[in-house]
Order: sequence, then structure tokens, then C-alpha cells
Amino acid sequence: MKKLVLFLLLTILLLGTLSTSILKAQDEEITLQLTIGLSSYVLNGKQFQMDVAPEIVAGRTFVPIRVVAESFEATVEWNATLKEVTITQQEKIIKLRIGSKEASVDGKLYVLEAAPYIKSGRTMVPIRFISEAIGLTVSWDSKTKTVTIKGKVSSVVMPTSPVELLGAGATFPQPLYTKWFDIFYTKTNGLVKVNYQGIGSGGGIQQLIEKVVDFGASDAPMNSDEEKRAGAEVIHIPVALGAVVVTYNLPGNPKLKLTGEVIADIFLGKIINWNHQRIKELNPNLTLPDLKITVAYRSDGSGTTFVFSDYLSKVSETWKKEMGTGKSLNWKVGLGGKGNAGVAGIVQQTPGAIGYVELIYAEQNGLPYAMIRNKSGNFINPDLKSISEAANVKIPQDTKVSIVDTDNPQGYPISSFTWILVYKEQKYGNRDLNKAKALVALLRWLNSEAQEYSESLLYARIPEEVRKVNLENIKRLTFDGKPIK
Repeated sequence: MKKLVLFLLLTILLLGTLSTSILKAQDEEITLQLTIGLSSYVLNGKQFQMDVAPEIVAGRTFVPIRVVAESFEATVEWNATLKEVTITQQEKIIKLRIGSKEASVDGKLYVLEAAPYIKSGRTMVPIRFISEAIGLTVSWDSKTKTVTIKGKVSSVVMPTSPVELLGAGATFPQPLYTKWFDIFYTKTNGLVKVNYQGIGSGGGIQQLIEKVVDFGASDAPMNSDEEKRAGAEVIHIPVALGAVVVTYNLPGNPKLKLTGEVIADIFLGKIINWNHQRIKELNPNLTLPDLKITVAYRSDGSGTTFVFSDYLSKVSETWKKEMGTGKSLNWKVGLGGKGNAGVAGIVQQTPGAIGYVELIYAEQNGLPYAMIRNKSGNFINPDLKSISEAANVKIPQDTKVSIVDTDNPQGYPISSFTWILVYKEQKYGNRDLNKAKALVALLRWLNSEAQEYSESLLYARIPEEVRKVNLENIKRLTFDGKPIK
């Protein structure tokens, strides 16, 4: 009896500590406070910043819609052609149009006292109409000019006992995953531990196919053969943006400018010296040495190789014909290294070497990297801004999209998403519902607060459109054919 009482007490204590987690518990009440003229807001007692302060128009309080939507687990979709914003909260669908007083809730028309508008790039909407439309309560304090919105969020799934999730795959996002999963463990008070092994994208996909991990990770989408071997639908969740950079080891390590065509011919063994005329023409202000070029490439199956070869296939017909696109290639010249670290090591140790690695690895190892000319003719340095610009593309529901050789004039041309891969049906092997709930909780967190930690490690956040598609796809996960709740 004493043991039972002790067990119950420990359980109560554990559940009590979970309420401090950043993961909202089932039916947790949310309180959002915004003050007219202030560009900060308070969410459940914590203060945050927003781009535009609330203001009063025609006697109504207007606020940036994304602040409200994200606070209450709603999604926002913007149609630039129609200048229409759609807010979805579980089954509720609200539509408003910029400059129009007409709005709809689940197809029923309403007339607003003032029309939505755009200010500093943010969509401003009447807060009382939106809040009441999705079932929230609104109160107004005329003395402090503060509006308070309250409501419950019940869409978050949480496991009921400690779980360890296993993941394997891409080395590119490993530094970010290490940080993310450590924070997630802390935020869930030790409830969900994630064990991740960086073995390369090809290895991660293979282990997912063999069903020995809870999720795979890849810098390239699964191809048709891999999906066939998986034997069941696999959902792709892009969680970060990164870039492949061309790094080199030259005296003084000057800042080089290169084109895709020149890079292709270097890695094909057609340009073998650093003072080749084509390289000199791109860098007229540099004195390039009479030094042999040594190519370094990935020897393991790699999403990094896929991104790099995908780019070269788009800019060089010769590369496309002789090498093509893939996670593993039959290299004509050079030395192979395992992982980004292996390639970086070859470049560091070999004068005249050139290789391709992820931006984070070049930064961590103090390696120089080239500016690459994009489709618009601009030489672009890889950084968070240029990587994000490259992702300004339409995202299909399956999220399997390439953003290399971007059309965006300011985009870095060798940018890419990195994906987490999970089976749609989570009941396989000896998995139980509790583990499936832990995976859903992790995926939802990766598409919310986790994004705030990306940029400090030189990874770009996923765009809002991608986040929206991801959340819709996460809702499609099932256990024994039923939604995971």
C-alpha cells in the first residue's frame, strides 16, 4: 500500500512539473494581453516583441494577426493575388480581405466596422471579431488601454510516460538537432529523450526503411525506389534551411568568386590548376597561385552530395550528362571523406584542395568559402538572409521541393531544406501509442518554438508557408488508423 501511495505521489509531482513545459498541455488556458501603442505583448505572463503595435481604428482594436494566431495554435495563410488572409483554428475557417469590410466565418458572411489593412508588412485585423470567431473571450481595460484574450488550446498531444525516440541520418543538421533535442528534453522535464546519430542521409533513410528508428533525417527527399522499399507512406517534414558552400585551401584564403559551370568543371577534373584562365577571369583582383587543385568529396551516401550535384546538374549540361544527381556518385577525380567533417579535414590538410561542405561546418572549422553567381548574375555570399531568400518558392503538400538555382535575385543558389522523415502510420514493430504521442509532440515543437534557436547556429528558419504545411501533415499521422490524440 505504501508503495502504491508513493507511486501516486511521484506521478502527481511529475505531471505537475510538466505544466511548466513549453509544450502546452491538453486544454491549457492561454492568456494574451496587448496594449495600444506598445510593440510588446504578454503571453501567459511572459513578454514578447512584435513588429507592429496595436492601434484603434474606427473604434475597434486592430492587431497583427500572426501574434493572435500563433498564440492560440491557429494557422494563417496569405493569398497575395486576392489580398486575402485565411485563419484556421481546428475546424473554424475565417477569411478577411485587405481593404474590404466583408468577412466570413465557415462561409457565413459578416460586415466589419473597419476593414483589415497592412502596416509595415503585417496584416492588421479587428481583434474582437477574430477572437470571438474562434471561440475566445475578449475584455478591454480602458484605463491601461489593454485588451485581454483568453481561450483554451486542446490540440497538443503529449505522451503520458517517459519515452526515448531514436533518429538517424543527415550530418548537416546534427549541430542544430543536438541543441534542439537537449532543449526539448529539458523543456519536457525529462519526459522525452531523443537519441540522434549523424550517419548521413542515405543511412538515415535506410534505417527508417528497416524500421529500426522512429524517424530518419535527410538533406534530400526520398526517391521513388526508396519510398517503394519503405512499403508505407512516409511524410517529409522540412525543419530547417541550410546551404552547401564551396570551400578551399589557398595561400591567404582570399574571397573567391565562382560560377556553377566553373565549379562543375573543377569537380569533373577538367580545370586542374588554380591559375586557370576561367578562374582568373572571375577574380581579376586576385593573384591566384600556380597550384594543382585537389578535389575532396563525400564518400558516404549524403544529402549534401545530393544538393550539390542537384545544383550542378541544373547549371551544367556536362555535369548532368556525366555525373547526374544523387546521394552517392561515381567520382572521376579527387579524395573521399566521410561526412562533412571528413571533407573539411581533407581541405584543411591539403594545400590547393577544394571541397563542398555545409555552411556550419565551414564556419566551425574556420574554412573560407566562395561567393557563387546565381541565376540572376549576382555573386551571393551564403548567409541566413540569402539562404532564406532562396526558399521563396511554392511549397507542395508533400514538401519535396528543390530550391537550388533559385530564381530569387538575392538568393544563394546552393540552398536546401533538410527533412525529418516519419511513417504516416505509427503502429509498426513494437511501437506503442505513447511513443507515437512523443513523436507528434516533438514534431510540433520543431515547427514552433524550436525555430527560435536556428539562427544562432547558422541555420535559417523555415518560412511560414512551410510551417503551415508541416502542421497539416503532422495532423495526418495515425496510430492503428486513428488520429493521434
